[in-house]
This record gives sequence, C-alpha cells and structure tokens, in this order.
Amino acid sequence: MEIITWHISIKNILKDNRILFCKKFGHSIRDFSYETINKVLLCWSKELWFASFKCNDCCEIKHIPFTCKSRFCNSCWKPQSDLWFNKLISRWPKWLNYYHLAFTIPEELRPFFKKHRSALKLLPKVASQAMLYFFQSKHKSIPWILSVIHSFGAKLNWNPHVHLIVTAWWIQCDWRFKHINYIPYQLILPSWKKYLLKHLKERCYKNIENPTNDIKLINYLYQQKNDLDKEKSRYIWFSKKANSFHIVLNYIWRYLKRPTISQSRILHYNQKAITFSYKDKYDNETKTITT
Repeated sequence: MEIITWHISIKNILKDNRILFCKKFGHSIRDFSYETINKVLLCWSKELWFASFKCNDCCEIKHIPFTCKSRFCNSCWKPQSDLWFNKLISRWPKWLNYYHLAFTIPEELRPFFKKHRSALKLLPKVASQAMLYFFQSKHKSIPWILSVIHSFGAKLNWNPHVHLIVTAWWIQCDWRFKHINYIPYQLILPSWKKYLLKHLKERCYKNIENPTNDIKLINYLYQQKNDLDKEKSRYIWFSKKANSFHIVLNYIWRYLKRPTISQSRILHYNQKAITFSYKDKYDNETKTITT
C-alpha cells in the first residue's frame, strides 16, 4: 500500500481507524472520548451545524458549517487557546518571578494510575503539599500554585505527571515582596515521595478491594533509593527562575489547550500504522516511533 507523505490530517486518521479502534478497545474507552472524536469528525461539516445566508438579488443560499471548537481538534485549538492564554496573562503581574516544576512518578506506578484513573487527582494535591511544606517550614509563607495534570509523554505513552507553576516570592506583612532565589531539590524530592506513597497507601486501604499487590509495590518504592535510574526514578524536574508569568505559562499552556499531537510531527501514514517524531527529554535528540 502506498505511504502518504504529504500533509496528514488527524481527522482523516480518525475516520479511517475509528471503527476498528472501537472494536478493539471499546471496553476501555470513556464516553468523553467518544464525544470528543465525534466533535472533531463533524468539524466544518454540514451534517450537524451550519449557518445559512441568502442573497437578496439572486436568492442563492449558501451554507457555512461551524467549527467544533474542541481543544483536541487541530483546526480549532489555536484560536480558543490564545483567547484563554491572553485572558489569564492579563490577571498577573508580568515583572514577578516564577518557577516551573514537573513532578513525575516511578515507572512502576504507571499501571496503578491507569487502572485507577480517579487517583490522578492525588498528583496535584501531593505536589502542592510538598511545595507548601518547603515554603511553610523555611519561609513561613504560602505560595500561589497553578497545577496541571498531564497523562502522556512525548512518545504518546501513558506517563501521568503534574506540572506546577510556583511563585518565587511572597508578600510580607508590610506589603513588601520577598523573593526566593533557590528551591532545594534535596528537600522537595523526599517530601514528594513521602506524601505520594502515603496518600496512595491510604487510598488502597479505603477504596480498593484486595489491595495486597498494590501495598507491596508501595512498600517497595518506599525503600527504593532516588535517581538510581534516570528514566525510571526521576521524580522532579526544576526549571530556572522565570522572569515573568508569561514565560512559564507559555509552556504549561501547551498541555492545557492543545491537541494530543501536532500534525507536523506525523511523518508517514499508510492507514495501518503511523510514524511520528518526538524529542527525547533524556538526551535532547529527535527520534521517530511507529505505532
């Protein structure tokens, strides 16, 4: 079969593979996913919604289809995300400093969160708890925190993690700004690990039937040393201090209001397999993968 190498549309890929994919994974697909796919497929389509305009001179009627306005649609996400981005930026001072942190979990825990998706809400809670511990114990203050859950990695594999934007300042009693020049990795990492495993163990005892294997895994991770394997045990990524909220939000914004993959990253498609490129964060090299 001929391989398509010109501009490839996500919409066409969904059309070609939706039925087969639903037959294979229908038992695990959420209703939200079905609704989102249907929205994308009906984007710019007259089948669902359109506006009609009639010329008073020739009485010709023209139908203009509407867009789906879904953030997963590669045609609609940009205008909607820009509107949201500019609205949020306008609310915060541009001259203050912020930190961007990414809290990741061990590879061994990924199947747990895939099986118990409701536990994902623990990630921003625990990451914020680790940051609050540092600010309250060292600076007697409470920072402003924006957290975002991201459930997949650059290879589109299941890799849940949470991004945090944290203020590098706080307001003193005399209304003066106090700046933080350093966040110690050695202090945040143990707190993140401790609170994460503690909350997971509590959840296992309360909400999961027969949690024996999960408890064994959590106990094993309690005893595991940090950073033995960079790809498996890299729990936190720290950015340099950003000079404005615009800089850090520009990175987080890509996870909040964008499609899963850019169409420009898709290299080949033959109606059976897709080859796309991604940047490996461990060696900063661009690689390809076929799925």
